[in-house]
Amino acid sequence: MDAGERLTPALNKWFKYQFDSDQREYQGYMFSRKTIFFNQWIKHGGHYPNFHLRLYRTSLGNCEEKVYDQHFVVNGNVKTVEKGVDIIDTVADNLKDFTSSHARWAMFEAVELLSANKQKGEVKVDFWGTPIERRRWLKNNIFQKSPIFSRSLAYFFYRYFIKRGFLDGTVGLIFHFLQGFWFRFLVDAMVFEMKKKMKCQQLSLRQLIEKEYDPKLLQILE
Repeated sequence: MDAGERLTPALNKWFKYQFDSDQREYQGYMFSRKTIFFNQWIKHGGHYPNFHLRLYRTSLGNCEEKVYDQHFVVNGNVKTVEKGVDIIDTVADNLKDFTSSHARWAMFEAVELLSANKQKGEVKVDFWGTPIERRRWLKNNIFQKSPIFSRSLAYFFYRYFIKRGFLDGTVGLIFHFLQGFWFRFLVDAMVFEMKKKMKCQQLSLRQLIEKEYDPKLLQILE
């Protein structure tokens, strides 16, 4: 569980009355997250249900080695618990925290995209797999192979209009625009900036990071 997450009453009841830790059929369970932004549940834009693996046998599972967008993986059968039995995820209490944290993650993602040793993670890339595996397939094979800048606009259009994010009202507009467009556009802008600086200054990515950016970014290149 992350610091901003808590269990819904339905998930508490599930643990109390339905979960059997001694069963051997499943080695992991996926639960949907209910995203709370400005004290409002973001129900649309493809943001709910939004399943993640959060319960697994520790001897068979782990968190994949990625700096950003990492997920838990487990070696065994996984059950997707019905929506409603959810984890509540409060993404931010104010825009300052939201934008500053996303700006930081955008930098990590940009470096990862430029790195020759891209951290591919351990999640299986499978369109017909679990919700996480399907999202990873779409990200790797559609989004990341699309032209920079235009892909963030296309993603926002998909979320806000095709997946009806506009039904989340004004708060939804702020959330879907910042998280679905601004963040992704910022990643692309940072990729563009770093490529330009490496070319103009004749520097490797490592040299550029050492010269101008946060040394913590070097861990992505290891």
